[in-house]
Amino acid sequence: LDKSFDSDGKQKFELTNGVDYIHDMQVLDDRKILAVGAINNRFGIMRFNANMTLDATFGTSGRTQASFSEGVHARSFAIDSLGRIIAVGGDKIVRFTADGALDTTFSDDGWATDDYVVQCHSITIEADGNYLVAGRDNHHFRLSRWSPDGSRTATYERDVNNYDGDYARSVISKDDGDVFILGVSGDNYSHRNRRHAVVRLHRDLVFEAEYTYDFGAGGNELVHSSLSLPDGKFLLIGYSDSNLAVSRYLS
Repeated sequence: LDKSFDSDGKQKFELTNGVDYIHDMQVLDDRKILAVGAINNRFGIMRFNANMTLDATFGTSGRTQASFSEGVHARSFAIDSLGRIIAVGGDKIVRFTADGALDTTFSDDGWATDDYVVQCHSITIEADGNYLVAGRDNHHFRLSRWSPDGSRTATYERDVNNYDGDYARSVISKDDGDVFILGVSGDNYSHRNRRHAVVRLHRDLVFEAEYTYDFGAGGNELVHSSLSLPDGKFLLIGYSDSNLAVSRYLS
């Protein structure tokens, strides 16, 4: 542990008396740290200074809580060229201004309901500024495309390997317009045959190919996240039979 951080290398935040946690975070160009997750068991976003103290210039005392029902938490976010923050979680897509206020130029009130993906796990921004949202648990991979004004313009669904038990966890948009949906596929009744799965789409969301890799652990496999590498390859990161599992794919 780095003991120059808060004297012992660790720090605990008690934002509220309810459920508070971070699910995704990112270091910004100014070395501040943006994070999303739950604040008081609701959809929340927060920003920290480089020393991990809350940034009082962001939102209210460093945080903003969206007033959705309890249990709807933010899971992923992206930042557009204007510094606006687009966060997803549950069936919600929410846009905040760079200073942490709800951006009411998005879907009139700052948020939209994605009743197609339903369980939103990942968001990315395409080169043309549109948003891609991926997710859905124990069903099929699902993807939706949104314009910056908050209108849904396209959807896509893929049953990987015809098992009906897919878990989409991430989406990547490449410079050439190709889209990759990443996660795990398997049988939704017995949870057998789970394997890391990648679906590649053309920029028009037309199917191009799918790839799977089986670690051999039967039903005890899951993907939690992905990581794009500088050479264009990407990793799927999760577990297999209670062990860390990482698979790497060509672009």
